[in-house]
Amino acid sequence: MSDGIDAQLRAIGRLIVNFNALEWTLRRCLWLLIRPDDERVGQTMTSGMDVSRVEERTKELVALTPLSDTLRNRCQEAVARAGEVRQTRNAFAHAFWRVPNDAVDLSDAHAAWARARKDTTLAQVPESRDADSIEKAASDAYNVGVVLEELFADLKRALSGGDAA
Repeated sequence: MSDGIDAQLRAIGRLIVNFNALEWTLRRCLWLLIRPDDERVGQTMTSGMDVSRVEERTKELVALTPLSDTLRNRCQEAVARAGEVRQTRNAFAHAFWRVPNDAVDLSDAHAAWARARKDTTLAQVPESRDADSIEKAASDAYNVGVVLEELFADLKRALSGGDAA
């Protein structure tokens, strides 16, 4: 493989790792909203739930939970951003199921994949597939994960009777 595809694949790896950390934190926020004193209840109730469903349930519970308007708005915004990152992650990661040994970059890989799957079009893949574009998505996933970690701490404080903005 060339340096170009190696850089793209490394960037996709970082994107996936950063998104997995984001998803874990989002799940913990949902568990906290389900039962603040015992996350295991939330773990049991959400076992096997895909991340888009976790996003939906988190939005629903944030709307129903007595929180300050500021905290509620921060939660809704972070969950919406997590959804955008998920879509970008899916577009990059799932668009390239197979990478031929002679691929020079992921455009080559996508072309081979699209030929194998007649129901797929180039429109389903981000226009920019260079390593820098994928790195930006990985950075976005990391940053949203950090925001969710801060929200988790604030939710925990607020739901335990403390004050969280």
